[in-house]
Amino acid sequence: MPEQPIQPSRPDRVGLRDWLRLARAVPSAWDLRKILISAVGLIALGLGASALDRLAPGAAPLPIWGDWGGHIGVPLRGPSDLSDVALRAAMMMAEPVHLLVGPLVHLFARTASIVPTLLQLVWTLAVMGVVGGALAHMELAEAATGERPGVAASLAFAFRRAPSVIAAPLHPLLIVLMLGLMSAVLGKATALAALVLGLFSAVLLLEMVASWPLIHAAVAAESETAVEAIGRCYGYVNHRPLTLATALAVGWALGSVGLAAFELFLRSAFSLGEWGVGIGLSNPGATGMRWESGPSPWVALMKLTWEAWAFAFFWASAARTYLLLRQDLDDIPAWGSAAARR
Repeated sequence: MPEQPIQPSRPDRVGLRDWLRLARAVPSAWDLRKILISAVGLIALGLGASALDRLAPGAAPLPIWGDWGGHIGVPLRGPSDLSDVALRAAMMMAEPVHLLVGPLVHLFARTASIVPTLLQLVWTLAVMGVVGGALAHMELAEAATGERPGVAASLAFAFRRAPSVIAAPLHPLLIVLMLGLMSAVLGKATALAALVLGLFSAVLLLEMVASWPLIHAAVAAESETAVEAIGRCYGYVNHRPLTLATALAVGWALGSVGLAAFELFLRSAFSLGEWGVGIGLSNPGATGMRWESGPSPWVALMKLTWEAWAFAFFWASAARTYLLLRQDLDDIPAWGSAAARR
């Protein structure tokens, strides 16, 4: 009887080289086109939040562009500033998720103003849907084919797919609201029913937050509808939670380092500018400049650029994380010409 050939064991679908490609999101976020799209999105987000606050007050306040980078115009004073820079960068890298989680927490507070908070949440999803969709479109094209689509083409794509991207997080939210109504009725009869419904709601909201950045990449990569994107991304979250958590931790760490380095560069430039002006003054101890005193268009521009870089990196990292999860679970090549042929 002839011997059966020994089948070689299947190699891991995701290797070290694939994980290292997540780091490419750092230089990718320096693309001026991506920073421009992020900056416009932040301005639209702030203006819309201000308008909604006047029309329907009561929602939790959203940061207005320029509020996050409050220390950019302050020159470096010593090594003690380094810890503050690192902490501020780490907090800023979580801000895109906070824009979603903040209204959700406020929405389910017992004293919440439901209508203003829902309007604010929808506006956030709409703006971030267009921004995230355009940036995901750019990043996926660069990762899979090496092409660099233009701003107009990416924004046009994002606007076409915006209904699916915006509706995807709203589907589970509507289910949670319906479960809340059921809990209001059944909870009067038994506390156990309210607890079970609360557990289902918590799981849905957790999966919604975890899959939200992936939705944009799923719609951009697969041209899927909202329901299809939800099914695909929820499958990645449920079947590869450790891979997702590791990718998020790696992305958060890389983004924090990149953003901290950017702030150090900007503040060093302000410090050297202050020092250079001080040389020509008759009083050696005078600086002649107070960047932090009063609004300066250059300081405001640098703050906005700093904030926009964080959002550009967030969506670039989310798109690359999606490719990593797709390769791990669906065995679809993530990078280069092999992915493009799929």
